Amino acid sequence: MANDIIKKKQGFLQDVSVELASRLENEREVFGGTFNKQRFIMNSLEALRQLEIMDKPVTPKQVSECLMKGAYLNLDFFRKECYLIYYNGRGLQFQTDYRGEIKLVKKYSIKPIFEIYAEVVRVGDEFEKTIVNGNRTINHKPKRFNDGQIEGAYAFVKYTDGSSDLVTISAKDIETIRNKYSKAPKSGAWENRYEEMCKKTALRLLCKQIQLDFTKEQYQAYNDGGDCEFNNTKHTD
Repeated sequence: MANDIIKKKQGFLQDVSVELASRLENEREVFGGTFNKQRFIMNSLEALRQLEIMDKPVTPKQVSECLMKGAYLNLDFFRKECYLIYYNGRGLQFQTDYRGEIKLVKKYSIKPIFEIYAEVVRVGDEFEKTIVNGNRTINHKPKRFNDGQIEGAYAFVKYTDGSSDLVTISAKDIETIRNKYSKAPKSGAWENRYEEMCKKTALRLLCKQIQLDFTKEQYQAYNDGGDCEFNNTKHTD
């Protein structure tokens, strides 16, 4: 019985590999010469081995379609820059991780970025917003080893020209976005990785103010990878 399950999983992964390789080859002009197709396939399959999707009603074609969204954005599934998740009623979905979001914004921002990050603010932390020379900034001093209740989150970007921007959001507003606009407000991501989802929500709001130079394939993959609908970026053909 166990051997049958192993063989079934191996066969499924092999079918995904063939389907994914074919799609990458057919769209090789999209990726350019710097994209390492073999490494992407290998890392994607290794990440899939850690997922329990064999008992879900998904096909190798559907899996490869989701994996392609990571390829468009040059994100690595094995390094957990993005991942696949199965939602009841929505099927298999592509999602970006907070680390992948940071990588994307740095790479595709039209205005060069020096640093960008998001953090949560907990009860007991020191936090204040200031304006210096017309630029919004923050002073955040987290309480040491603080695991108190999250009061809110913020995302901050500093550009290479010295200018900066900031978005802050309260825990109440995060919950409003979660309940009204999330694709799956009761998903494992929200239940088990709440801090990361708070930071990702703040970062997506900040990105509404950052012009990202995406192709149409990247634009669609980026929008699909968000937990909520934030249709803000522009794309080029």
